[in-house]
Amino acid sequence: MSNSLVLTLNCGSSSLKFSVINPEKDKTILLGIVDFLCISNIRVSWTIGTKKYSSFLNKTANYKEIINFISKKILQSNLEIFSNIVCIGHRVVHGGSKIKKSVVVNEKIMAYIQKMSLFAPLHNPINLLGIQASFSSFPHLKKKI
Repeated sequence: MSNSLVLTLNCGSSSLKFSVINPEKDKTILLGIVDFLCISNIRVSWTIGTKKYSSFLNKTANYKEIINFISKKILQSNLEIFSNIVCIGHRVVHGGSKIKKSVVVNEKIMAYIQKMSLFAPLHNPINLLGIQASFSSFPHLKKKI
């Protein structure tokens, strides 16, 4: 297992897709989705290798609770994966004219993404919720900035 894994989060209005990848080997280690469209509960499904898992969260769970579940219940129960995650990649719909490639997210970048919500009003605010929730659920990664 590589010691430079990347957690990716794609926070949308009807689902949250997540994965852990090894960019050095172009390999997906873990792949999952949180489906908000369930009638009674939020369904979380993920695959590690060939093993498939699923769980349900209360339908009122917010992004912070969902990302905390991914951190604590999925990733931290697989310490070999969790301990080797070195960063989180977030999909943000619109970065305006200033953000055209990957950047390290800080308060200034978050403020700019919020400003660009004008161009992606259904997506950027939700993307920011995911970013803020990941800062809370993965504080040890924020210290690496």
